[in-house]
Amino acid sequence: MKPVRISASARGFRGTAVFLCAAAVVAVLVAFVPHSARVPVPLYRALNGTLKMNWFFSRAYAAPLSTARAYGIATRPVDAAAGEFFTTSVYVRPTGAPGGRACLAIVAAVDRASMAPVQANRECRRLSAGWNKLLPLTLGSDKPEFVYAQLLVRGNAGGFEARPLVVVPGS
Repeated sequence: MKPVRISASARGFRGTAVFLCAAAVVAVLVAFVPHSARVPVPLYRALNGTLKMNWFFSRAYAAPLSTARAYGIATRPVDAAAGEFFTTSVYVRPTGAPGGRACLAIVAAVDRASMAPVQANRECRRLSAGWNKLLPLTLGSDKPEFVYAQLLVRGNAGGFEARPLVVVPGS
């Protein structure tokens, strides 16, 4: 009996089949291995409006409630030591028609429940079409407290999109 010769293409097919079987086994094992699901931490909270997030680009979309004159977003509070400085800045663009005013504020507060400002630094700008940069704001804390940033819009019922609004330690 003559030995059977296997061509190079058949050997390649056999290797591919082994690889596909191994990949399928790994996929099944990974699917059934328990793992914890990541729950995204909310970066912002809505102020008199609704908030949607594009997590991939870290952009927030805000729209006013039907009764709101001013609406916007606020960051999570950041703990601050006495004498520490914080900076914030943001890019904002209207999602509807341009118009209205956008105000960026960096706020220091003592009571987390009320979030009442003790100190604040604010800058406002008219909303034109396209991205509008609000100038960076700096605030120094007088006593141990916490600091947060907020972006409020008035006079634009179409909503807005904001590029990352963050509070950063340093001057």
